[in-house]
Amino acid sequence: MLIHWPMQDDLGTYRALEEAYQAGKLRSIGVSNFNRAQLGEIMANFQTVPVVDQIETCVLRQQTKLHQYLADHQIVHEAWSPLGKGDGRLFNHPVLKDLAAKYDHTTAQVMLRYLTQRQIMVIPRSTNPAHMAANINIFDFALTAANLARVQALDEKFSLSGWPSSMTLDEDY
Repeated sequence: MLIHWPMQDDLGTYRALEEAYQAGKLRSIGVSNFNRAQLGEIMANFQTVPVVDQIETCVLRQQTKLHQYLADHQIVHEAWSPLGKGDGRLFNHPVLKDLAAKYDHTTAQVMLRYLTQRQIMVIPRSTNPAHMAANINIFDFALTAANLARVQALDEKFSLSGWPSSMTLDEDY
């Protein structure tokens, strides 16, 4: 069970989740769209550390600092919109197209593989059965360190969904 978005009473909401978790009514609890300060407040006030923080993450917005913070606290970084909402700039980006050809996979598979190799859980959205099958078929190849660096260099810290300004404190600005 996740708190979808930080609001006015995050501590009260998290308290209710923790009580349900401790009573065995929930298997795990987490948050979505929380920055470092908001996560710190949760961890300072509760025994149960969030299992996951689901945040907008794709190759154009890699959330590097927040990713490290999450890893340091054993919180799973879950990428919401890992394919950048289907933005054509990503699917037609020369670096991604080159890597797709090199690895004989699609640009979407290269993007998803990049994120999973960085220990980021991905939840690509699709209703197309062929896309769903392709999205899970990413574990038969691995990007080399040099190719990981090529994709890492694509980070523009650019939100495709209007990320709130409160999240920018976690970026490398």
